[in-house]
Amino acid sequence: MVTLQQKSLNDIDVYNELREQEQKGQIMADDKNKSIQLRKDIMNMALAESATDCTIVCGTLFAKFGVSIHEQMAKNLKTTLQTFFDNRKKNDCMVKMSGTLPDNEYAYDFHPIVDFRMEGVGI
Repeated sequence: MVTLQQKSLNDIDVYNELREQEQKGQIMADDKNKSIQLRKDIMNMALAESATDCTIVCGTLFAKFGVSIHEQMAKNLKTTLQTFFDNRKKNDCMVKMSGTLPDNEYAYDFHPIVDFRMEGVGI
């Protein structure tokens, strides 16, 4: 036979578990919204730097430039993206640019900067 006190303790445990799940879900939703906003910001910067077309696939930005000075515009976009990430958090991300693909398209990869010395790993 279950006493009233045991039943309320069980109800409190169930409530606490549901509350924890709700909080984890909210954190996941917040992270997803931040990721979507970051993608939008990156694509807006590419378009502001005169890219005629851009897309993000698997974390890589592909940007096309339609003018004859596409190399300089691509380098400017790399500098702009690096400055953006440095302003968010210093030494957090490094932007790497891959050379001219067909149709004056460039690929930009975003690599996290890991200092293994801080982790106690390495030399």
